[in-house]
Amino acid sequence: MKTCGIKFHRYEYLKVPNRFKYSEYSLKSGDLILPKTIRIEENRKFNYGFNFKDFLRLMDHKKVKDCNVKTGLRAIHKENCFYGDLIQRDQNNDRIKSFILVQFINNRQILIIDYFRGFTPHNAVFKQMLLTEHKFKYQEQTISKKGISK
Repeated sequence: MKTCGIKFHRYEYLKVPNRFKYSEYSLKSGDLILPKTIRIEENRKFNYGFNFKDFLRLMDHKKVKDCNVKTGLRAIHKENCFYGDLIQRDQNNDRIKSFILVQFINNRQILIIDYFRGFTPHNAVFKQMLLTEHKFKYQEQTISKKGISK
C-alpha cells in the first residue's frame, strides 16, 4: 500500500484483557516486521516529550526494561488517529527512523498501525500532506443525534 507514493505496511492488533494500567495488543494480521505484542502506556512525564498523552511500546523482548523502542502518540485532525516516530536498530546495530500512523477502533479494542519503515517526513508541510491524504483502514466516523454513521 502507498500514501503520497510512499510504501507502508498495515498491522491490525486486538486488545488483550488485563488488569494493569497499560493496554496490551496482540497481532491479528500483518507480516512480522513489527513484534506480535504492542503496549499503549500512559505518559507519566519522565521524559522531555510534549503534546502526547500515550506511549506506544514495541514489546520486542520478554522484559519491559529491555524494550527500548517506544514513541509518543500525537493526535492528528482525525478522531482516534495519531502519529509517531520510531527509532529502531537493525541486525548491524544501525539506526532506522520510521514513521507510524495509529488508529484506534471500537473504543480502543482494535489498533491499526500503518508502518512507514525507513521513512520520516522531511518537513512539516509534507507531513501535513501525508496525514491529510492517508487512507486509514476505517474512515472517520461522525456522531449525530441518530447514532454513529460512516
